[in-house]
Amino acid sequence: MRHPNCLDANGHYDVGPCADPKAGIGWLRVDEVARNVQDVDSPNDSDSLPEGLGAYEFQVKFDEKIFDLNVVNGPFLGSTGRSPICDITIVTENWIMFGCVSTGDPNGGPISDGPVTLASINLFPEGDLFLRMRPTKDNGIVRTLLDENCEWADTYGTPLPGMVDGGLVPVCGDSTITIRMLEGDLNLDCNVDVLDDQAIAFRYGASFGLLLYNPFYDLEPKVTDFDIDIKDLQFVFGRNGSTCSHPTPNDQGPLPPPP
Repeated sequence: MRHPNCLDANGHYDVGPCADPKAGIGWLRVDEVARNVQDVDSPNDSDSLPEGLGAYEFQVKFDEKIFDLNVVNGPFLGSTGRSPICDITIVTENWIMFGCVSTGDPNGGPISDGPVTLASINLFPEGDLFLRMRPTKDNGIVRTLLDENCEWADTYGTPLPGMVDGGLVPVCGDSTITIRMLEGDLNLDCNVDVLDDQAIAFRYGASFGLLLYNPFYDLEPKVTDFDIDIKDLQFVFGRNGSTCSHPTPNDQGPLPPPP
């Protein structure tokens, strides 16, 4: 989960509990990976050299109530010295069409068996999820990013070999993302420790109708019972030492796509 504690002095989400995108802490990077980026000589020129990858495009559809995201070009398109241009992206409320073209030596486009990274999708949970989720048992939201309309073309705009239906990549895979809070992590710093113990103990005995009561701290059962009692305290104390990378219990990993 993205949290204000993740911000550095310049307002960037790249420190503290957000420093490791591979662990899904604070934000998540999903790479658009390509394989078998091959090419043959284009009939539009007089030589017999393959032109290589000159442009690519894909469309990402997402749930805008859950995610905020941006897409950035990866290292592959410009890896042979050509200059990528990626400012032709179309952004709407719930999908992004991301495309990059390139200029330079017409026979200088990259070719690779892969895997190579064409682009990266940076995902951020929407901020109001903090009002809709609690760090209780089995909390979480599962959503699938739809990856569609993937196209590759050589430096002259000709579809690469193996493309179908006018230039579409045969396989353009989706990603299923699980957003969840670490169970018992009341201050959302990806670590259940004495700070969380103190936060729940301070509210011990509070119930609905008292200002001290807050349903965010009403953790057990996972459907709130409108008081903060010994079960809620043990829910946190019993998870001391748990972290986002090594959660306790260890059944807090990502889930498969919804049926």
